[in-house]
Amino acid sequence: MGTELFPSQETATRALIHLFQRKTGSILFAAISTRPDVAFAASRLARFNTNPSEEHHKAADRVIQYLYATRGKALRYRGDEAGGARALIYASDTLFIDNTLNRKSSQGYIFLLFGRPIAWKANKQDTVTTLSTEAELLALS
Repeated sequence: MGTELFPSQETATRALIHLFQRKTGSILFAAISTRPDVAFAASRLARFNTNPSEEHHKAADRVIQYLYATRGKALRYRGDEAGGARALIYASDTLFIDNTLNRKSSQGYIFLLFGRPIAWKANKQDTVTTLSTEAELLALS
């Protein structure tokens, strides 16, 4: 998403809030069902569902444009690409204190089966950590 998004200083109208929630809902549906590449963006945008600004709408529009531009891309699952013990892989990562408002870290994980994603998640950690190692261990758990 490029730049960090901050809460709006103005109050959004009900119509703009509803429109933003429809946008983020569509992005979240894509992230959950078939598009792990937008899971982090969906998580970030959803933080502003109660009072989005014009900047938040533009960020959501960029994600939707990305989804539209890449609509022809697909994951292909073939069991012969990865050998034996490497058939299932788990990876997780954190962005240590990437949210300057509350000092919480973002985290995410992905499960790969034969080199393709089968489960994924991106969210903000519930607790504030003081070390990057602590944030990484929290993401692993």
